[in-house]
Amino acid sequence: MMDKNQKLWNVNFIFICVVAFLSTLGTSIGTAILSRKAVYLGASAEIVGAINSVASISALICIPLAAPFIDYFNKKYVYALVTLISALTLFGNAVTNTIGFMLALTFINGIGKGISATSSLAIVSDTIPESKMTAGITYFTIFQVASQAFGPSFGLALYDYAGYGTTFLISSVMVFLTVIMIFKIPTPSHKRQSKFKFKIRNAYAKEAISPAVMMVFLSLAYSTVNSFLIVYADSIQIQDIGLYFTVNTIVLLFSRPLVAKLSERIKERTIIVAAVLFTIAALFLISMGTSLIHFIIAAVFAAFGYGSLQPMIQAMCVESVGPDRRGAASSTSYMGTNIGYLLGPTLGGMIAGRFGYSRMFASMNISLIIAILFYFGFVERRKKNEAYR
Repeated sequence: MMDKNQKLWNVNFIFICVVAFLSTLGTSIGTAILSRKAVYLGASAEIVGAINSVASISALICIPLAAPFIDYFNKKYVYALVTLISALTLFGNAVTNTIGFMLALTFINGIGKGISATSSLAIVSDTIPESKMTAGITYFTIFQVASQAFGPSFGLALYDYAGYGTTFLISSVMVFLTVIMIFKIPTPSHKRQSKFKFKIRNAYAKEAISPAVMMVFLSLAYSTVNSFLIVYADSIQIQDIGLYFTVNTIVLLFSRPLVAKLSERIKERTIIVAAVLFTIAALFLISMGTSLIHFIIAAVFAAFGYGSLQPMIQAMCVESVGPDRRGAASSTSYMGTNIGYLLGPTLGGMIAGRFGYSRMFASMNISLIIAILFYFGFVERRKKNEAYR
């Protein structure tokens, strides 16, 4: 455990942020052209959809199974192994010309990406002073947001210049280089009390279940934006809807540092309530939007809303356990997000099919209201009870 007076921006913290940025950037470059290559090889719309969703399924299955390994073995070796898996799958996409092999590689890559995200969060939390956990994880996610913002553009530009094979190859090399960097990450050692045994109770942290359940409801609501916003905009003849995602990403790069600063000065509940209200406003604006400016304003609200909630809830999960169980806590956090992202598009599609996209987006606010009620009913109450012990 770190000294509470130690600086947040220490050398180890900065180095891990850079490693995560480069790894995510390399992966994003390859992911950006995955669907386009599938279409080029003759994949139907259903197959393209399967390729885009299979990674989430494999990540959801494997993240909890990986938690005991992350907590028992040296975290950086687990991180290096799964990052190497991602590098190899990207290389596979550089040389394959079959849809079936692409689907298999994407499934395997989902395992690598999912466990990589879990292990990197567990590692970076070891470098953050306990009193600055929310701020530290918020800053850490900014590096990931930046890489996800620039990666697709780089990927598409590389494809236009050099084609599929070279783009995937460059992506693979970038991720492989981060594997070498990972071995340079200093990680605290902890004593192993017994031989490794896989146990279900070690696959998750029960202390982190409450904030993770809250994350299910939040991500369930907001996942509909990523899934249906473009087709909704097309249906009401809104042009250049891609600007929503551009503005949202740019504002995130400014909003998250602001939230990180505020988290050290303002009560957690105040920020949580404000962020949920921003997200509700964003979904209402989307549901009632009639021009591009409405969607641009919604993108700003969403950045201060859902974009702020993600790192805060991750911090809640990590803070709920000791350093030797942060793999399980990180796993629990990501399980909440992945479950929401799997349920949201399915439920949203059913509602949109019957009532239309506008009412579907508005109805997602019910999930956000449940999330905030759950926070006051379970998450905050549990934290108060633990404080009294």
